[in-house]
Amino acid sequence: MVWVSWLWFLVYVSRSSPIVNTPLGTLQGFYSSEFDEDVFLGVPYVEKPERFSPAMPKLPWSGVLQAQSVPPVCYQSSSEGFAMSEDCLYLNIYVPRTPATTPLPVMIWIHGGAFTTGSGSYYNGTHLAQRGVIVVTINYRLGPFGFLQSTEIQKENPSFPSLGGMNGIMDQIRAIEFISHNIASFGGNPKSITLFGESAGGVSICYLLVMARANNLFQRVIIESGSCLGAWGPLSVDLALQRTSLLLSALNVSNLAELRNVAASVIDSADVGFSPALDSYLLPDYPGAYYKNNALTIPPGGSILIGTNTLDTLFAPPWYNGPWPTNATYLPLLTQYFPTDANDIYSYYPPSPSSEIAFERLNGHVCHVCAAKELAEFVDSKFNTFVYEYRWNPLNPGYPTHGAELSQVFGTTILFPFNPTLSKVMMDYWSSFAVTGQPSSADGPTWKAFNGGAYMAFNDKVDLEVGYNPQCDFWEKFITKGYPAFVEMVDFCFMEKIL
Repeated sequence: MVWVSWLWFLVYVSRSSPIVNTPLGTLQGFYSSEFDEDVFLGVPYVEKPERFSPAMPKLPWSGVLQAQSVPPVCYQSSSEGFAMSEDCLYLNIYVPRTPATTPLPVMIWIHGGAFTTGSGSYYNGTHLAQRGVIVVTINYRLGPFGFLQSTEIQKENPSFPSLGGMNGIMDQIRAIEFISHNIASFGGNPKSITLFGESAGGVSICYLLVMARANNLFQRVIIESGSCLGAWGPLSVDLALQRTSLLLSALNVSNLAELRNVAASVIDSADVGFSPALDSYLLPDYPGAYYKNNALTIPPGGSILIGTNTLDTLFAPPWYNGPWPTNATYLPLLTQYFPTDANDIYSYYPPSPSSEIAFERLNGHVCHVCAAKELAEFVDSKFNTFVYEYRWNPLNPGYPTHGAELSQVFGTTILFPFNPTLSKVMMDYWSSFAVTGQPSSADGPTWKAFNGGAYMAFNDKVDLEVGYNPQCDFWEKFITKGYPAFVEMVDFCFMEKIL
């Protein structure tokens, strides 16, 4: 599993303990002789959070705060062997010791996991930091702990009148603020911060690009397999409040005070599907409205890198155990979800070489790929936009699923196969983008800006191609038209009619 790389890494830790004095207090980490890096694990970026309340900035501390242990992960259904706690809002910092004449660029990783699972600690930043950047990985609250929406929450905090359905995203903003205010003490440049994230992490960045509270906190972004414009867009206020009512009913409690007395494990097991929601204070309108007007939190001329995987489906084995369509059931399944468009969809995604592959590719386009393309097209005219498609998969050549690129981005096996040659090129591109806003690699072709069609294809060979996923032109009406077509798209993405 993911954490095995941590066991390997910790074997090579030296006893040398770097000490850093920040504006808030002193931190002591450890030195990794294997990677020639200073590492700080479990750095608290806010005060201990109160359940369902917005996180508050970290206050100054006295003495030396030890930052040498992997922090607990936020409450979730599976913690990959890590301890879980509601006191989970920590980050990890990886700092190369290579002498630098100027402050180092900073890359902040926001993990994926459908807003219900994951942790920054699942991702070891040492390999990427060897390329002359400071890497930071963060935790944020998940499921009902991060995205429960309630008018009671709003009334509790008159100076911060949020309904609570964006608390998990606000955690991320607090982490970025902490880094912006303190990273200079580690040798980092607070004016050169790149956010990068995958799946829910990419969706989060899509939100952060339009949230006023995140204005001017970062300069560049890398969005891997995530967009807030399609099926992963925010819940409506009514739907979010309805899900809170369902949770209260399931646990036989009537208000927030009673819910705060229920064990965290019980609340997590009763999760009814919490994710970011519209909020009059933090996100008053759907993200598409901001993107259409280029009202983003980075200035025009900034750089954005967006990409997806060929089979970027949520239902990739081994996680999906649902009914795979056969050639006989494929068209009826499409008709169930898209009654007026099923035949057109069938022509775009014919069951060849198999209905299973067609289903996976279709689901990937609905859930991730086409919303990512829509995002790229929105920002293309005002920002330096770069697009990629990841295709490498030795187990099923040409058809990598959701998350398959992560091993290459972090330079170590993370669930999916690792290709050291491809990994070097991708880490070159990612880290150079963080430095200059232009991805480059001595071992790869020149990466040209999107300009409506150019994209980098990562496979056994790395090539610049033109014509990124033309099938997505069909889905544009679903993404931009809104209800009821958008409801059909969401239902299909999450299989809500058959699961």
